[in-house]
Amino acid sequence: MHTITDRDRYLKVDITDISTMAEIVEAVQAEFDRDDYFRRNDIWEFGNDMLPLQYDDLNQLTSHILEIYPDHATRTKTAIVVPPGLNAAFAKIWAETAGRLPYEVRVFEVLAAAEAWINENNDG
Repeated sequence: MHTITDRDRYLKVDITDISTMAEIVEAVQAEFDRDDYFRRNDIWEFGNDMLPLQYDDLNQLTSHILEIYPDHATRTKTAIVVPPGLNAAFAKIWAETAGRLPYEVRVFEVLAAAEAWINENNDG
């Protein structure tokens, strides 16, 4: 399940009880469908649930985003907040493969650090 919340200076995506990669892609698409997505940075926060990911899924996710990402987007950052462990390892690997994306991706263990980074030089 995912929820998208409009925060003052960014969009917040909370991910819980995800059991398939298709659900992560669904959350990505839901965020893309928002009128303000392409000008708003975002933070994705994952709980302690084990994510149903395989290494190949990470490249497929990046490719999917690249296929639907518009040229007119002005957003510059995505932060991923994930507790230490295997999910954090996958998030860090994805952040590296996401280097092909037209915005920066970083991984954090705590929300406050992600918010500080997202809000640096962010006009909202």
